[in-house]
Amino acid sequence: MDLSLQKKRWRPEIAPPDEEVITEGQKQLKNLLDKQLQKDVTIQQQLSQKRTFTSASAHCPAVNSLSGLTSLDQFQEVDKLDAYTEELKKCGLTDEEIQLKMMADDSNKPQKKRNFGIDPSIMEERLQKIQEKIEKKNVDLDQKDKFHGQKALTRHEMELERSLLRTKVKLAANKLPANNEFSCIFIDYELKLFEPDCII
Repeated sequence: MDLSLQKKRWRPEIAPPDEEVITEGQKQLKNLLDKQLQKDVTIQQQLSQKRTFTSASAHCPAVNSLSGLTSLDQFQEVDKLDAYTEELKKCGLTDEEIQLKMMADDSNKPQKKRNFGIDPSIMEERLQKIQEKIEKKNVDLDQKDKFHGQKALTRHEMELERSLLRTKVKLAANKLPANNEFSCIFIDYELKLFEPDCII
């Protein structure tokens, strides 16, 4: 082949980089390391990173308290009431708020005597706060799961990460023996990490 033709085909812009390219994963690890080694941390900074979790609730189904002769309709009604109570507990409502919510939902039945004389405006305000808690929980459930410290990558950045990972995997595989079964497993596993279905 003509050497002049080879020189024309050579394009320096597609040559591999001389220095090592840092991936987003390496940047995240470096940030975590710097954060652990940081010594000038104030109490306010630590408190600002505090996360809250939903507290566990004890479930005592009313179905277990049924005894004697019980019809299927009665059993299903109690079971439905248990499921609704558990759903309200997951929204962070207290037992008193749950009773108030159920009493408001069941408008056909008369109110209990101990609630007699409560100002309707106060009752409406408490019901509104209960509804806000339920709506907030539903909004949180509709959103995608987010992990602490997660960084959102654009499509361009994600494609760069895939290409860098594939290059590093191929370079690492070339250093392994060609007849090594572990090399094929290693390549398949590493490449699947950045498949669209596996991306978090």
